[in-house]
Amino acid sequence: MPCPSQTPGFNVPNYVRDMAHQGERLKWKWGGHVSRLQGCRWAHISTTWDPRIGRRNRGRPGTRWADFFKSLAGPLWSRTANNREEWRSLQFASIE
Repeated sequence: MPCPSQTPGFNVPNYVRDMAHQGERLKWKWGGHVSRLQGCRWAHISTTWDPRIGRRNRGRPGTRWADFFKSLAGPLWSRTANNREEWRSLQFASIE
C-alpha cells in the first residue's frame, strides 16, 4: 500500500505546513540570537560546537546545525546575523 503522501490527489494538511514554517522561523530566530551572544555563554558554545575531533569515519560528513545558515547566508553567517535588518530579510526570503 503506498504512503498517503505519495497517493495522487492527497493534500498535505495546512497544519503540517504551518508547523514546518514555524519550525524554520524559530530556527532563524535562534540562530540570530545565538550569533549575537558573547562567546563565553553556554548557548553559544553548545550551538556552534563542532564535535568532530580526530579522524573522521568513512562516508559523507554529517550535517551540522550551522550548515543550514551557511548555505543561505554565506560562510560568515554569524557576522550577517549581527545586522538585524539583513538577517530578517534573509529569514523572510528563505521561508517564503
